[in-house]
Amino acid sequence: MNFIARHSKNRREFNPNKKEDVAEYRYYIRNSQWENGCPFWLDWPYLTIPDMIKDRIVLSYLKV
Repeated sequence: MNFIARHSKNRREFNPNKKEDVAEYRYYIRNSQWENGCPFWLDWPYLTIPDMIKDRIVLSYLKV
């Protein structure tokens, strides 16, 4: 996704070290929906945002 597309939707990159981002994902896991729509953008090569977030949390936890 290019710079303009990312900023036009008020979305941000998921950061596993931010409590706010993890809380957003926790809400999604518990309720099977985003509280106010998904706040994160999808990065390549991922096909879904939840899979991307899972991968980033695991990589962060493993310090890879």
